[in-house]
Amino acid sequence: MKITGDKLVTKEDANGAQYGQGWGSPSRFKTKLDNSPDWLEAEGLRFDYNGATGILKIMDKAWVRRGKDLVIGDVIIYDMNTELYQAESAKGGRVNITINPKKKAASAVQ
Repeated sequence: MKITGDKLVTKEDANGAQYGQGWGSPSRFKTKLDNSPDWLEAEGLRFDYNGATGILKIMDKAWVRRGKDLVIGDVIIYDMNTELYQAESAKGGRVNITINPKKKAASAVQ
C-alpha cells in the first residue's frame, strides 16, 4: 500500500488491520488487490481508509481506478471486499463511471 498527501495519519490495530486518512492537493492511495491482478488507485483532496472493513472513501475531486475501470465523482466509496463502487456528486452534478467487461476464459471443450 502506498499513500501520499500533504498530511497523512496511519495506524494499525492489534489485529493487524490498517487505517489511514489523508489530505492534500491531491492525496493519493494505491494498493494491490488481494484476489485480483489489478491495482486500485485513487486520488482526491481527502481520503479515509478502514482496513478492518475494507472501505475506502475518497472525497473532493475524487477518482478511483481499478484496472481499466474508472469512477469520477465528488465522493466515492469503494468496498474492497465486494468490489462495489458508490459514487455521488455534490449539488445535483453528475458522476462518471467507465467499467470494462472482464475477458472470459476460452472454453477447453469446443
